[in-house]
Amino acid sequence: MFLLLTIPLKVEDKIETPATKYSELEAVSLRSPFVVEVVSTEEAILTSLVEKASNTATPSKLPQQKSYSEVEIMQLIAEKGSRSVLLSDLNACEAGGRHDNMWGDSGTSYGGFMFKYQTFQTHCVLEGLGTNWKDFKDQLNCAEDMIFVEKIGDTFEGWYNCFRMMNLSKYPLD
Repeated sequence: MFLLLTIPLKVEDKIETPATKYSELEAVSLRSPFVVEVVSTEEAILTSLVEKASNTATPSKLPQQKSYSEVEIMQLIAEKGSRSVLLSDLNACEAGGRHDNMWGDSGTSYGGFMFKYQTFQTHCVLEGLGTNWKDFKDQLNCAEDMIFVEKIGDTFEGWYNCFRMMNLSKYPLD
């Protein structure tokens, strides 16, 4: 199923895609996850074909996020105590130990734990675990809850592939 999604843009909006960053443009038109076209009208529209929009739709403008170094990421994960080894391995598998500007799944997943926007809304925002999809602390808290409380880390709703590749099921889910 495909959905045509249109989002009005303003001149000050900043659009970031996995391949290219656009800033101070009047607008861009995203025709598919792989083709980006610059549009030069002030009241331009961002148009994209989105597969399964409930899992991939993202807002046109997100709150500003804090930038995290790899050392800060390791420190935040270490604060999780006995759960930190599994969370660190998962972050390494999903994003190579990084968070900022890490995109996956053709630009539909973001960050150190590669959350899709809709998954983050469902498991994080509605559960009161965080509000900013692009913030590492919010992603970390939500990933911890999904793995250790909801016990869905090794499902397709969680991180099925990394759990298999990294043998993360060997860790106790206390």
